[in-house]
Amino acid sequence: MNKTFETAGYRCLIARPEKGEKIPTQTIYLLWPMPVTAETATRLAGHYACGIAFITGIDWDNDLTPWRAPGVFQRDAPFDGKATLFLDTLTRIIIPAIDKEMKIAPQQRTLAGISLSGLFATWQWIESPFFNNVISISGSFWYDGFTAWLRSASIPPRGGKIYLSLGDEEEDTTVARFQPVKRCTDEVADILRRAGIDVVYKMTKGNHYAPPVPRLMAALDSIIG
Repeated sequence: MNKTFETAGYRCLIARPEKGEKIPTQTIYLLWPMPVTAETATRLAGHYACGIAFITGIDWDNDLTPWRAPGVFQRDAPFDGKATLFLDTLTRIIIPAIDKEMKIAPQQRTLAGISLSGLFATWQWIESPFFNNVISISGSFWYDGFTAWLRSASIPPRGGKIYLSLGDEEEDTTVARFQPVKRCTDEVADILRRAGIDVVYKMTKGNHYAPPVPRLMAALDSIIG
């Protein structure tokens, strides 16, 4: 089954294994920056025997950033840092609406993100116990002050897994703000591991989050098995 609906101004494409199969015990919620087809969602739900929810319509530069920071380029508007507000909307309104539509009460919830939503997914895992696992594909860990914040954060001892992946060409960019991304991702993985978190960190071929679906499936192979 698959369905598209809107809640709180966000668009949700959901899928679960076909009727008659065992009810899934986990759902993957994806904060997605690009178009995705119902066919892809249904294929992933069937392959991994889980609920799949792609959430789009996000105010990318503002909903997903944890504090204000300058825009990437001088002419760009600053990032507004509204992640705390978005996290409240996500956990209080969007996720309950998705679970109700899918008729799943998951025992395990995984939040997956790409680029800035990968940054958000990692940040929220420190701030909130709502999601069990995190997938961050090409997370924007270059974001101003993020690694310093993580070094000083009180990281809760908890189960679950954080999966990080980065393209091996991502640091080879002419955009100065993005150039530290590998060093910053290395540091994020090290900080979390030292805190006792189960971290999987993979380097993959390619540039920023490309190709997205194969990289997502590699992450789901690790999280779900």
